[in-house]
Amino acid sequence: MADGVDLDELANNSGIRYICVTSVADGMVIARYMIDRNASDAAVKARLEDVMATHDAKTPGSGLDVRLMGGPKG
Repeated sequence: MADGVDLDELANNSGIRYICVTSVADGMVIARYMIDRNASDAAVKARLEDVMATHDAKTPGSGLDVRLMGGPKG
């Protein structure tokens, strides 16, 4: 957190929603996928599952963290 800036908090207050894939080892962002701000909860959940499958992130020991980031829907 450079100069006390909480990047997770900043992302959560953003109006832009996205799925972020990061390396657990070094925090490097591997990929980001934009989410339509009007997407339903079911559509977001399906996209999360798709991204996790694409990056094989469900495999134990994958070393990847996949999270929904950004502000609330709408």
